[in-house]
Amino acid sequence: MFLRELLITTGQGVEIRKVVFKNGVNIILGKQNQNNNGSTNNLGKTTLLRCIDFCLGAESLEEIYADKEFKQNNEEVKSFLTEVKPIFILKISSSFDSKDFISIKREVDLNLKTDRIKNFINGEKISNSDFKNIKLKEIFFGSDEEKPTFRELIGKFIRKNETSINQIIEYAGPYFKDSQYEKVYFFLMGLDSPGLLTNKISIEKNLKDYKTKLRNLGRNNSEVSALKQDFFLISNDLDKLKRLRDEFKIDTEHKKEEEELNKTQLSLQKIESEIASLELKKKINLERQTELKNKQVSVDTVSLKYIYDEANYFNDSLPRTLDELVRFHNIMINNQIDYLTSSIEKYTSLIEEKEKTRLEYINEYNKLLSFFGTSGSLAEYNKLNEEISQKSIKYGEITSNIETLNLYTDKINEYKGELDKINELIYSLLPNLDKNLNIFNKYFSEYASKLSGNQDKLYTLFYTKKKDIYKFLIKNFDANSGSGFKQAMVIAFDLAYMSFTNELGLIRPHFATQDKVEVIDKTNLEALFSIANNINGQLIVPVIWDKFGNDSEIEENCILKLSSTNKFFNIEKFSNLFL
Repeated sequence: MFLRELLITTGQGVEIRKVVFKNGVNIILGKQNQNNNGSTNNLGKTTLLRCIDFCLGAESLEEIYADKEFKQNNEEVKSFLTEVKPIFILKISSSFDSKDFISIKREVDLNLKTDRIKNFINGEKISNSDFKNIKLKEIFFGSDEEKPTFRELIGKFIRKNETSINQIIEYAGPYFKDSQYEKVYFFLMGLDSPGLLTNKISIEKNLKDYKTKLRNLGRNNSEVSALKQDFFLISNDLDKLKRLRDEFKIDTEHKKEEEELNKTQLSLQKIESEIASLELKKKINLERQTELKNKQVSVDTVSLKYIYDEANYFNDSLPRTLDELVRFHNIMINNQIDYLTSSIEKYTSLIEEKEKTRLEYINEYNKLLSFFGTSGSLAEYNKLNEEISQKSIKYGEITSNIETLNLYTDKINEYKGELDKINELIYSLLPNLDKNLNIFNKYFSEYASKLSGNQDKLYTLFYTKKKDIYKFLIKNFDANSGSGFKQAMVIAFDLAYMSFTNELGLIRPHFATQDKVEVIDKTNLEALFSIANNINGQLIVPVIWDKFGNDSEIEENCILKLSSTNKFFNIEKFSNLFL
């Protein structure tokens, strides 16, 4: 998919900014004014990249008017966007020469507390969830698979923060785990089997959940064995005591009472076992409730704000503000706490009911024992039954623990088995992945070698397996390279990916953005521009005039010129809207 045009208007349809994209290099040029004075900072060069990202499902406009470095908002831009209620329209097409466009429109009203953003594709209104999770992935990646998500994938194509512009592979930073990157690069490199990646993610989540449950229970597999030994000993003791009781001689005239006593004893054992099981479940819920209460968050630290800002781009579930994120987090926690509270109350009620029944059995039991008397052999019989009662309680507790532990371990083994099958399928598909990597590396190594000037040093994308995770790496890339070379390699990687998808005919974004290219050596940047202009794809970069000066190639590839008198939103032009 290619970018063709971005149009931003007021809610009344007045044009704020229109940008027409071209095939090849697309430069957003920050210039001094006509008198060659004034700063090239704060012109809105990166704003275009952020607007593209917003059209492609970014959660809010906050990134457009918020300065992450200084942790403050550009109040002028924020007020402007609030007043004009902007409409963003991004036109895209499957090929650059196509006359058939897909129109992606997002209408924004920051005055509203909820439903601030309305989404439309070719005029059809789409819910936020379907817009981000289904429609955009179908359009840009030709896939209706749930995982990896569109927002997880698009970060490789829209690089606009420090992490993404400097990290070739781990563009989302530490907020992505190796398991997430695995799914992303499997997908990007064309390892495809219906439901494969979605199923693997689901199984891994279920496996993690049951391991957490087992850990919250305060048990592990080795303790299951210990409990089984306790169960064996308790069972033996109970069997011995019951045999002694069965062999105990009571006068024949009291045979009926003896049978009633044994019946009551069995009922008492059963109810005590049920109470022990309920008590255990109640205990687990109480512990989980306490744990959740400790997870509630209050916004009172700068560091938490910083973490939020860094994570905001890559996590498509983040709300518009940190306060809203924390409120959402606490609402979810409170919902879980409420559910646990309800469960605890239910267990408490059941325990109380069964305690009443238990008390009735105890009274009946004591009544029968009183009938037999308290001296001689009957005293021994009474003592024997008391021992059986105590052992039965312990037996019930151990049985309940073993049942719960067995349930969790069985589920863990079940999901491990399913994961093994998924990994076997992935292994069977690795030859196809290797074949695709060969094609990708043909381009990547060529482009990277032009930057390094060393034709013998091959830069390649490869994978290595660690436990059950395939980790993707770049061979021969020095992590200690200067920031300029790092960013140049990132662009080379993204251009190689365009060439790769062109050769295989994959449905993918045929564009890439990169910010702060001023740190790249001019010769390398020119080489990258030359590559971009000779492949079927788009490279979109902000550049300051000082980097190139009067360069005809820059003029030819420029799609937007900004200056202190022509900033991105042209707020001065719309000053009458604020009157």
